[in-house]
Amino acid sequence: MIYHSENPRALKILLLVDNTPSHQPSLQNLSSNIKLAFLPPNTTSLLQSCDQGLIQTFKSYYLRSVMATAVKFVHLFSGFTVDDIIQKANKQTLAYAKDLGLEEVEHDDIEQLQSHRQELTNEDQIEMKAEKQ
Repeated sequence: MIYHSENPRALKILLLVDNTPSHQPSLQNLSSNIKLAFLPPNTTSLLQSCDQGLIQTFKSYYLRSVMATAVKFVHLFSGFTVDDIIQKANKQTLAYAKDLGLEEVEHDDIEQLQSHRQELTNEDQIEMKAEKQ
């Protein structure tokens, strides 16, 4: 129970919440002293008109911040190549092999396992399918 320090009676709390997805009805069971009352859908801006301007302002600044971050990312992005990605993955694979105690595994072994880097042609795929049947 929730108690106030000066008054030993239990506090009763009523929370008025809107219908945003983060306000789940299951929150009503958190405490017997807390009751949730959900506002009708799409009424928050009507019942709390002051919030409308605050929410609009927040959304505006947030959108501006997201766009500024995206612009920085685009300007800083230098690109990548498939070979860079494969090389990094191969280094990680080699490290995992060593962690597993497979000391004999070397970089060339991993390269050999990935010898099919080029895309298969339609003919190759048809041939492989025929071999399976």
